[in-house]
Amino acid sequence: MRPAGLGNAPAEQAARFDAFLSGTALPDDERLACLPTRADTAAVYRMVRTGNVFADDLQPLFATAGPENTGKTLASLTALEQLGLIERRGSRYQPVEVTGKKDLSSAPVLRRLAEGEG
Repeated sequence: MRPAGLGNAPAEQAARFDAFLSGTALPDDERLACLPTRADTAAVYRMVRTGNVFADDLQPLFATAGPENTGKTLASLTALEQLGLIERRGSRYQPVEVTGKKDLSSAPVLRRLAEGEG
């Protein structure tokens, strides 16, 4: 079941992003459509800080970010996890207390998306 109005975009983009994570090379347009901006990732982080991002049901997050941005949203979540800025606690994503700054562009998933590596 999915919230009204989301259509198939989230499922299609999630499948593409999962394929990318599994090593499948995506066409450049699909790969770049999953590459979030710093602002996209900051918006996802702010949503995680509210405590309302449920790891087992990301549909509300996709609806908030826009279903057309599902790939970017998933890439942002993955990057934030890779950098140790968020973690899954129980059923929710939660921020992690961090000392010092983290370079968002150093997240492996973002480097792979930017460089075109499968």
